[in-house]
Amino acid sequence: STGQPPPDSERLNGVGEAITWEEPEMVVMHGRRRPDYADDRRFTRTWWANGGLGPPDHQWRSYIQRGEEVARLLLHLRYPAHSSRTNSPAVMVWSFEVREDLRCNGTHLGTAIIQQLASEYRDREIYVGPTQQSASFWARFGWPMCNCTECDGRDLIVRRPKR
Repeated sequence: STGQPPPDSERLNGVGEAITWEEPEMVVMHGRRRPDYADDRRFTRTWWANGGLGPPDHQWRSYIQRGEEVARLLLHLRYPAHSSRTNSPAVMVWSFEVREDLRCNGTHLGTAIIQQLASEYRDREIYVGPTQQSASFWARFGWPMCNCTECDGRDLIVRRPKR
């Protein structure tokens, strides 16, 4: 399946090119289901070689711009929401990576993709567990740390739906 960006997101990354996503073809390797990503040195191979995560709880995405893969994302689609304000499951960004040659180049490609994701899941909580290396990227969204008892001891950022 493919995901088309909402109409207002087509120019978010400053280069005026639409960013869409598609699910990569899945294969079984060593008894585990995983995406059949091309061996591309511009992505961190170990992040995307893991398998065993798939529908209905997880979704792998390849983001495409001008016909080229520019980013990858693994979502947990049924993450337990920590807020009593919603009955819907939350979404967790399990892994997210912009292609190495496209990072920090002023186009804000990663920001545009996460803004699309937030728009797509506007009615659900979105959780992120940033690493030390990615903390500054996630900080730009202004989403707070989740301080609920469920997150005790885990550094999770949460984007809560606007009511």
